[in-house]
Amino acid sequence: IEDPDRHRGAQCSVATVNEALGGFRPGVIVLSGETGEGKSTVATFLCWDLARLGHGVMVTSFENKPIGTVQKLLRMELRGDFTTMEKEDRRQGLQRISGYELWILNHYGQITPAKLVETIAYAKRRNGITFFMIDHLGFAIDPDVDEVSAIKSLMRSLALIAYQLDVVVFLVAHVKNVPRKGGAIQRPTKFDLKGSSAIRQDAADIIMVEKLGMTKAHPYPRSCWHFDKVRSEFGRPGAAVTLAFDPDATIFAANLADTPMGADFM
Repeated sequence: IEDPDRHRGAQCSVATVNEALGGFRPGVIVLSGETGEGKSTVATFLCWDLARLGHGVMVTSFENKPIGTVQKLLRMELRGDFTTMEKEDRRQGLQRISGYELWILNHYGQITPAKLVETIAYAKRRNGITFFMIDHLGFAIDPDVDEVSAIKSLMRSLALIAYQLDVVVFLVAHVKNVPRKGGAIQRPTKFDLKGSSAIRQDAADIIMVEKLGMTKAHPYPRSCWHFDKVRSEFGRPGAAVTLAFDPDATIFAANLADTPMGADFM
C-alpha cells in the first residue's frame, strides 16, 4: 500500500504492453505460440529492454550456443544488422551491453529442474538478478517422466521459487500439435499449451505470440501479443496488443515510428 509502484510491477519501454500486463510482477510469465512466431525473440527483447532500464537479467538458451544470444542482443543494441556496421560500432555496442546487469547462462542442452531452481537461487543471491529467461520448457523437464507430470512438477517449482525470491521467470513454452478444424486457421490459445492445465494453474501470466501478415495499410512486419492470462488487477486479461517489428534490429515497438526501420516508411 505504501509502495504502489512496486505493487504494479516493473515497466518495460512499450507502454501498451505495460497496460495489458499491469507491469512485470514476481511469478512465471509463459510466452508461447506456433513454431516460428517469434517466442524466443520476444523473450530476448524483453530481457534486453529490462536490462537497459536497470534490471538484473539472466538469459538462457538451451538449444543454441551463447554466441547466438549475443548476436541477437547486439542487433537490438545497435538497432540494426551489425554485420553491415563498422568494427568500432560493434565494439561500442558490445561494451554497452557489457555494462548492463545482463548475464548469459552458459549451458547447452538438457538441465534438471533441481539444477535450474538452484541456478536461479544462486543468481539472485550472488548477482541480484530479478528477471530470468528460460528457453525453453522442454529442456528443463525430466525426459524419463510422463510429460504432463514433468511439466506440472517444473511449473510448481518455478512458481514457488519466483514468489519466494521475488523474481520474474519468462518461460518459453511450445503448443501441442493439434489439428485445426474448419477453413480459417485459429491462433493457439492457453488451452493448446503442452501440459496446459498445469501451466494455466501456476503461471502468473500467459502471452501467446502471433505474427501478422503485411497489408496495404500496414506494409511492414507486425506481431500480435495475446494476453490470455493476466493475474494483476491492473492488467487487462484477454487483451491483444499489436506491435511493429523490425526484423533487422529484432526490436518491437508500439508504433512504426519508434522502430529503427520507421524512417523508411515515412
